[in-house]
Amino acid sequence: MARLKIILISCLLGWSLAEAGVQVRQYSFINDGQIYGYWTLDESSGIYVSPIVKWRTGTLVNGGTWVQGKQGNGLLLAGGSSQWVNFGNCLNLDTYNFSCACWVKFTDDQRGTLVSKYGSKGFYLARYTDKKIFIKIRDASTNVSVWGGTVEAGVWTHIVVTADRSNPTTGAKIYINTQLSGEGQLGTGSISDTAPLKFGEVASSSYLYGIIDEVLLIRRILTPAEIQELYDYKKERITME
Repeated sequence: MARLKIILISCLLGWSLAEAGVQVRQYSFINDGQIYGYWTLDESSGIYVSPIVKWRTGTLVNGGTWVQGKQGNGLLLAGGSSQWVNFGNCLNLDTYNFSCACWVKFTDDQRGTLVSKYGSKGFYLARYTDKKIFIKIRDASTNVSVWGGTVEAGVWTHIVVTADRSNPTTGAKIYINTQLSGEGQLGTGSISDTAPLKFGEVASSSYLYGIIDEVLLIRRILTPAEIQELYDYKKERITME
């Protein structure tokens, strides 16, 4: 008998079937029109990274390995081989509020970038050599970094940054495993730039040594409840003969 695969989504508001083994995440905000893109990184082969919620497909640069991730598969990037994902110039953040979330498991203590859209302006999310997470948000007149707590290698960690562009004093916030870990100032001007959106690299440097999974970009501030929802997500595959 054909095998019927059902994906049960728990800790959320509903559940969804998957097409031909593709795993679907049914977060309460999954149909939010403000989502730029949501990449589950569940591919098992090939050089393309496709979103499950609208937007742009990326291309692996210098390779990458599909491995077990936090949820389903994830993408292992070897910073020593300058591996990253290129989505091209496809994101206009301008003066919008935004949030960026992902799971990561660092494989060593090198400095490494998670997500970036950064040239002369823009933003990037990274870990420094002291293991601290930081976000840089740069407009034409403000260029500062906001620092969070430390993240060790070898441990799955959920990281969320939110940017309230109307709050220049404490508008940038970093959450590590749902807990507010740092906050600070940011500029309120446009951060639009022609640099590509990237996973795992910024400005041809600071390559990621680790596995990245479940990347979300959304044009608004995620609420504490939504951050908790992303962190708590569980799924179970039930196979029926």
